[in-house]
Amino acid sequence: MSVFVWIETFEGKASPTSWEALGAGSTLANGLGTDVTALIFGENAEALAQEAAKYGANKVIVSTDATLKDWRVEAYAALLTKLVQDH
Repeated sequence: MSVFVWIETFEGKASPTSWEALGAGSTLANGLGTDVTALIFGENAEALAQEAAKYGANKVIVSTDATLKDWRVEAYAALLTKLVQDH
């Protein structure tokens, strides 16, 4: 089991509130005795993965697929569903 936190991005930068959510997720995960996993999709995701570790992520899953460059509910929902089921 893991606590998942989606890191919202725009033009390759993470939303500041996403880092706050990751901190809260880390606190929750510690209380549950599990890991917190950051989910980062789209442009610059790999660089943001390093930053996520600084904010408490034990694990980071990135996807730089071109279909995720712009926000599309269907693409994001499908990927989130698959990741949660697989992990």
